[in-house]
Amino acid sequence: MRFLCSFVVCFLLLSGAAQAQSLDARVLAFARQALLEQAQREGLQAPELQLRVATPPKVKAATACTAGWQFQLLDTRYLSRLRVGARCPGADGASQDFVLRAELSAEVLVAAATLPSGRPLADADLRLERRELAQFGDALSDTEAAKGLSPRSTQRAGQPLLRSQLVEPLLIKRGEAVRIVARNGGIEVHAGGEALDAGRRNETVRVRNSSTGRIIAARVLGPGLVEPAELAPQQ
Repeated sequence: MRFLCSFVVCFLLLSGAAQAQSLDARVLAFARQALLEQAQREGLQAPELQLRVATPPKVKAATACTAGWQFQLLDTRYLSRLRVGARCPGADGASQDFVLRAELSAEVLVAAATLPSGRPLADADLRLERRELAQFGDALSDTEAAKGLSPRSTQRAGQPLLRSQLVEPLLIKRGEAVRIVARNGGIEVHAGGEALDAGRRNETVRVRNSSTGRIIAARVLGPGLVEPAELAPQQ
């Protein structure tokens, strides 16, 4: 009888562990699909992903869910510590939160040589290398998207080129002569001016009209070219 009771207890424990492992597997499968879809949306080339449960929840008595578990990414700020929630809708009402560790790598753009700040990027400045990513949103794999942008600061050879470190180049410098173009109802008027601020494409700068001396707010259209901000189309 003692042997039988021990067998039953062992069976129940193993059964509960198997169900918990099954839920773990479904959480990992959900997270894998969601993260790879996000990598695709961000245009990352050839993403490779490894996932594991870093901190499993305490095993609860009810690991089965008759209505089917629903999963949600709760925190994706850091790939090394993702949070995924598992919820059982309806009367069962069970819920468990998982902490996962993701190791994600992709072919991303790096500096082909030392790149000075402020100089627009060209094909020769860029190359693709596989790198580990700490988080989403900053790495770039699209050469066309990076070309023409400028590093905020000097980039060392082999350094990943991050979105947060790239900006539109300055198209207008403070004190330089600019051309003001005003278009309204098919009529186009041009005037000369002086930039009182530096500006990048679509930024608003102060410009002094050389003919009238009036200072206006103007939107940067291109190198040395602006239009009155009041006439600019809404972005």
